[in-house]
Amino acid sequence: MDLSARLDEDRIRSMLREAEWLRIADWRELRRATESGRGRAGIARLRKVAAEWTETDSDTRSDLELRFLSLCRRADVPLPIVNGSVSGYEIDCTWPNHQFAVELDGYGTHRGRSAFESDRLRDMVVTRAGFQVVRISDRMLKNRPEEVAALLVDRLAVRT
Repeated sequence: MDLSARLDEDRIRSMLREAEWLRIADWRELRRATESGRGRAGIARLRKVAAEWTETDSDTRSDLELRFLSLCRRADVPLPIVNGSVSGYEIDCTWPNHQFAVELDGYGTHRGRSAFESDRLRDMVVTRAGFQVVRISDRMLKNRPEEVAALLVDRLAVRT
């Protein structure tokens, strides 16, 4: 609670994910704790993060995945399955009912020949399984969130 006055929502989510992974915090406990923090600086921000936190957030493995889920919420699109499986490959984000997948790429973890080739093979196999695969970089998410959100809204719109 003390840090919530100085941190933005994304950083609070990141800290909560890390604390949950270390098994020193739990989002359910956080919700209860925020009820008693009335009047404390930053409590509204912390309460908002706690209210939005879902099991999907708990499945994330990186800040990039958390930031992507935050964008999904802001764009009012359904949350994906995070780190699920398609044709034996773990995929960052999938919407099976839409046969749509997003791979989130940070430069630091996706550079080099081996990662490049592995990513292309995964895309090919997942595409053969009927999914459209879109790669979104950490810079795209940071510098062009409106365009990423528009893509999600267009692709995930309920078609009648």
